[in-house]
Amino acid sequence: MAISGISTFELTASQVISEAFDLIGVRSNEQPIQANETADGIRHLNLLLKTLSAKDLHIWMKREGVIFLNPGTESYNLSTTGDRACYIDDFVSTTTTSAISSGVAVIPVSSSSGMAVGDQVGIKVSATSRVWSTILTVDSSTQITLNDNLTANVSSGASVFTFTDKIDRPMRVLSVRRTTFNVDSTIPVLVWSRQQYFDQVNKESQGTVISYYYSPQLTNGKFYVWQTASNVDQFLKVTFYKQLDDITDQSQTLEIPQEWQEAIVYALAARLGITYGCDAEQYNRVISAGGTLMEQIEEWDQEQGNLFIQPNYMGQQQ
Repeated sequence: MAISGISTFELTASQVISEAFDLIGVRSNEQPIQANETADGIRHLNLLLKTLSAKDLHIWMKREGVIFLNPGTESYNLSTTGDRACYIDDFVSTTTTSAISSGVAVIPVSSSSGMAVGDQVGIKVSATSRVWSTILTVDSSTQITLNDNLTANVSSGASVFTFTDKIDRPMRVLSVRRTTFNVDSTIPVLVWSRQQYFDQVNKESQGTVISYYYSPQLTNGKFYVWQTASNVDQFLKVTFYKQLDDITDQSQTLEIPQEWQEAIVYALAARLGITYGCDAEQYNRVISAGGTLMEQIEEWDQEQGNLFIQPNYMGQQQ
């Protein structure tokens, strides 16, 4: 028996909405969905996706990012309009291959692989300073030209960081590791509560980052560090939950895995059933089937790993 060899099945937002309306019996197959029904469907679908974003389950929305540190800086705004932080697979690092004088825009590098016109580029000019610009041209495999002239001299072997886009505002930061350019090690950074961070007396203390506190806020996530960095070659690798993208057009697909699609259809049908006055018996069937589907997919959507349990000896009497 032949199989297709294809596993790319996806529903568009329009198809999800259509399936949901079918489940609650609002329309027949011969009846196209009206414009107001589509608008209702998209609104309720976005509400559903935002609620889903707050569930501590969706391992498919975990992302890895890089936060570029500035010596003496206590906090960083994380969003597409915030401070410099990028997705880890967008991060490119290299070094200069010769000394460069201030006022020059042509930069010789060990490798320009992975760089593109318009990328943000940061060049180390001292242990405590990195000059940022954007790439005007990628001249060759070992040379780039900036949109701005350097404002300071650069040594041979200085680190060069580039990336294309800033990260989306993290909904929650799950773990943080400290690392240094060209040092093959990462050190876990401890998470602090809000009170622990703000009770810290000397927030400007410089050294290496050993703890962090993150507040997602509404527009820019606020990422606090202690201690502050002492060298621009230090940066943080972070694991975080990314927000689910909005549905802005019925032709778009949802930012969910294939296995979640049926559960989303039923969850949307349950929402629309209340708004459109679905028959009580049919509504109960939708709720029951949808609850079973959601339970099954939530059990599946779990990270694999070992569980370790040990006694807590803190405060034990001697």
